[in-house]
Amino acid sequence: MTEDSPLIVSASRRTDISAWYADWLVRRLREGFVRVKAPYGGKERQVSLAPADVAGLVFWSRNPAPAMGALFPLVAAGGRPFYLTATVTGYPSPLEPDVPSPERVIPTLRRFAVEYGPASLVWRYDPILLTDAMTPAWHRENFARLAGALAGAADEVVVSFVDLYRKVAKNLPPALAGLGVTATKPSRDERRELAHTLAASAREAGMRLTLCCEPELVGADLPRSACVDGARLARVAGGAFPRLPRRPTREGCGCHASMDIGAYDTCPAGCPYCYATQSRERAAAFRRGFDEKAEGLFLSPPR
Repeated sequence: MTEDSPLIVSASRRTDISAWYADWLVRRLREGFVRVKAPYGGKERQVSLAPADVAGLVFWSRNPAPAMGALFPLVAAGGRPFYLTATVTGYPSPLEPDVPSPERVIPTLRRFAVEYGPASLVWRYDPILLTDAMTPAWHRENFARLAGALAGAADEVVVSFVDLYRKVAKNLPPALAGLGVTATKPSRDERRELAHTLAASAREAGMRLTLCCEPELVGADLPRSACVDGARLARVAGGAFPRLPRRPTREGCGCHASMDIGAYDTCPAGCPYCYATQSRERAAAFRRGFDEKAEGLFLSPPR
């Protein structure tokens, strides 16, 4: 892929644009460009959002309701294929402080699937966090309940197990201590056994389970996911879609090349297991002071 090739736009692994910045992205799409700052090194670049330059869009969200009114209809009206990767885990609220409950978000996801088609929705049960309370048995029951509620709306569920990145290692232990629980570290065999069980529940709900960045667990019946998936965008588009290379972000990643337009430390949801936010307070302060006319989501004050 060259600089002049159409891009898959990822909105966004780094922050929940659909929940917190939907109106901002509507403005950026109408103006036809966005400025992006590299998370490491801080280099800025301007990315075209003109229809001719965007092959498709992938949205990532825990609360897509704010995007249902203007953002998703605008993208659909522009003829650009897109799909939504929606994370629904149903964890205790201290682990997801500003995330709508499954009972609130699932009706929105089902409406999204009706409006844009089941190929346009992917469910994420991610990350799988095991504690002495959230045991494999707890996850089996919780996953089966959510899969049943999403049956017919999504045809794929992506799962992974929590990774203790630096931000997670800082934020997760105090949250678990507040719940009075302790994290457990399952072995590879225990993770594989749980993944197989969840895959069976997924099949019962008409879904295929795939693994995000879990190379130790991948096998014939536990395939690797492509969270930025050109093949899915081709399905949404009806078959015509440019051939783009795979560009993994880490070991076990199957994603196609994309440009992420988000920024770390801008999502106020406050999930302590999230690798993208170091401080919920910092992210909330950024959101409160954010200028919707900004050309990019920057950690420095918007221009």
